[in-house]
Amino acid sequence: MHAKKPTRDWVKCRICGAILGGVNDSSKMSKSEKLPTRIFAGQLCSGCVADVVKARVRIRTGDSKPEDYPFVLRGFISAKQVKQG
Repeated sequence: MHAKKPTRDWVKCRICGAILGGVNDSSKMSKSEKLPTRIFAGQLCSGCVADVVKARVRIRTGDSKPEDYPFVLRGFISAKQVKQG
């Protein structure tokens, strides 16, 4: 019987599905290595983070509403995350 080598499951952006560079399998890392150093680290790629930040600013200033954005982004720009006022 021949044992198969397990395949790597890449960490992907939760919005666009792009493979995230610099993110390893967290089960093999120490606690200090798992700590994120930026907003949405390990969840979103840099392009999607920029889109979310722009949407949050536009909602905060009153230029747009959360309903104006695609459903996929709404989870990251929800009302409880964006402080009004």
